[in-house]
Amino acid sequence: MWDLGDSLVPALVARLETELPGAITAINGTVTDGVTLTPPAQVLGFVPPPELLTDMPVVGVSLLDTRVEDDIGAVAESIHRVGVVAYVADPDPAVLAVRLRRWVRAIAVATLPPERRWGPLFGARLDRVDWGPTLATEEEPRTWGSWGALILEARMGES
Repeated sequence: MWDLGDSLVPALVARLETELPGAITAINGTVTDGVTLTPPAQVLGFVPPPELLTDMPVVGVSLLDTRVEDDIGAVAESIHRVGVVAYVADPDPAVLAVRLRRWVRAIAVATLPPERRWGPLFGARLDRVDWGPTLATEEEPRTWGSWGALILEARMGES
C-alpha cells in the first residue's frame, strides 16, 4: 500500500521530541559565550505562520515534495524533501543569530544520526539549510525573531 510520506512527518516529530533534548544538552555543554538553548515550546507536525506563534522556540515539520521512482514495476522508492523549521526569538538580534545557528545544529544532530536510518526511513541526508529574515515586534521592548530550516531528503520503500 502506498504511504507517500504520510508516516514520515509523525515519525520525524516523534524523533525530534525524543532526540532534541540530548542534542540541546550536548550543544549547551560546548557553549563558552553564554548563549544556550532551551527546549522547544512545541514540536509540530506542520509549519505555522510566524504571526501565529506566541511562545518560542518552536519547531515545525512539513513535507515539501515527494518524487516516486519505480524502476521495476513492482516496488517503488519514494524520495521526500522535508523541511524542519526552527522559529527562535530573542531581545538581542546578535544573540538571536547565534541561537538560531545552534538550533539548526541541534535539529541536524537529532534528525541525522550516523546510521541515517530511523522510523520508516532507510536513508536520510541533509540537502541544505535555508535562513529566514530577521523581523522585530512593533511594541517596545522589541523582540527579534527569525527562522532556520533544514531541508532533508528522506527515502522510503513503497509497494
